[in-house]
Amino acid sequence: MALKKEHGEPSRFMIYPVKSVITLPRPVQAANSNIMYPLMRPYAYANIKFDKQDSLMIYNVIEPKLTEFEAHVLQKIKEGLVQIIDISFEDIKETGVMAFLEENVDRLLYEYDFNMSRKEYVKIMYYIYRDFVGLNKIEPFMHDPYIEDIGCLPEDEKLFVRKDGKTQLLKMPSDWIARIPLK
Repeated sequence: MALKKEHGEPSRFMIYPVKSVITLPRPVQAANSNIMYPLMRPYAYANIKFDKQDSLMIYNVIEPKLTEFEAHVLQKIKEGLVQIIDISFEDIKETGVMAFLEENVDRLLYEYDFNMSRKEYVKIMYYIYRDFVGLNKIEPFMHDPYIEDIGCLPEDEKLFVRKDGKTQLLKMPSDWIARIPLK
C-alpha cells in the first residue's frame, strides 16, 4: 500500500465548508491588524496585513508548503494523471470527480512506489484538486466571499482593482500577492 494510514483514519481528501464570515475592519483600522481567515479549510487561508513602508494593504493566499519530496511526488502524479486520464461523464457519474481522481492518484502512488503519510497525501490531494478540478492558483480566491471580481491580463499589464466602491489601476505583482492602496 502506497499510503500509510495513521490510527485507522480514512485516506480520503476533504475540503470543509467555511460556515462563518468574519467582519473585516475598515481600511484605516486595518493598518494595525493582521487578519487571517479560511478560504478552503483546512488548506488555504487569506492573510491581509498592512505594509507600513508602502502604505499598502497586502492580500496573501497561504497554502500548504510542500517539502522537496512532496513537490517531486506532486509533479510525478500530475504527469501521470495527464497520461492516464481518459474520462467520460459516465466514468464519474456514480463516484464523483474527486473519488475518480483519488482512485487514480492511489494507483499512481502504488505504481511509482511512493510511500506517504496521510498528512503528505492530503497536501498532495489539495494541489491535485486545486489544479485539476479548480482553477489552479486562483482557486482559493474563488472561495473568498470578499472578492467581487477577478480579471486576467498579461503580466506586464495593469489591472483595475475595486475596493470599497473605488476603482484603481494597479500593476499586479508576479508573486500572487494583491497589493491594495490604503486610503
